[in-house]
Amino acid sequence: MDILQRRQDGRWRLIEVKSSASMKDEHVEDVAIQYRVVSNCGLDVASCHLATVNRGYVHGGSNIDPWRFFRIRNLTRRVQSLQPKLVFQLRSEFRVLGMDAEPDLPTGKHCVQPIVCEFYDHCKSSLTPFDVELSEDMYIIQRATAEAYLAGKSASTTTSETQPPQPTIEGTPGMPPTKPGSASVPTPSPAGIIRVTWQGDVPPQKWMNFYTKVLSKFATQSGLKIGLNVEIAPEGGVSNQKVDEIKVALRELGLSDTVNIDSK
Repeated sequence: MDILQRRQDGRWRLIEVKSSASMKDEHVEDVAIQYRVVSNCGLDVASCHLATVNRGYVHGGSNIDPWRFFRIRNLTRRVQSLQPKLVFQLRSEFRVLGMDAEPDLPTGKHCVQPIVCEFYDHCKSSLTPFDVELSEDMYIIQRATAEAYLAGKSASTTTSETQPPQPTIEGTPGMPPTKPGSASVPTPSPAGIIRVTWQGDVPPQKWMNFYTKVLSKFATQSGLKIGLNVEIAPEGGVSNQKVDEIKVALRELGLSDTVNIDSK
């Protein structure tokens, strides 16, 4: 918290100052946590605000006018609406703080977004090959294959520069050229299969490969539907913390956080 301003009615105005020129979602959550802490300490907070840098401010050479240098937004309603969510999150966080050992959670994007976690260097040493994600337009090849490709590409460029340009012949390669005045015959599309379905079990270690090799070809098109039936039943059971983490992750993905739990 950066500024607590007392109003004329005796209540308080909370102002969080950021060096950013724009407001981000994590800024709102930051102010919401500060409001909760200050309110629980007994202060009567009337309003919550976020101050960001005003890009349009021009220094006139004299003292900086803070009311023009900053753009101040009133976040009171948004902060109050986040309080029920904070109750759930803080309970999970306090549960983690009370653990005898650090949580067994693999590293991922949540470690660096929206900011880099202060324990990232400690946890990333346990990074496994399954934590590395490759996009569908990236391929892994051996060095020898890459060098051979570059050598062949270089030789092809040299050959094209030394040979004179060849006349363009219309038609399909391997077929006679189209006679002048004759209409080209469109190539008929193959008799298509309109629907493909598959059902089976995918090991957790092969899920990213399954997506890359099978699903990524259709991910940018309409008509791809994926239904999941996930069962998590490790030896020793699943802790309440793990269940809470699953629910939070589902909500972050915009999915329903309703899970079925079987107790002993």
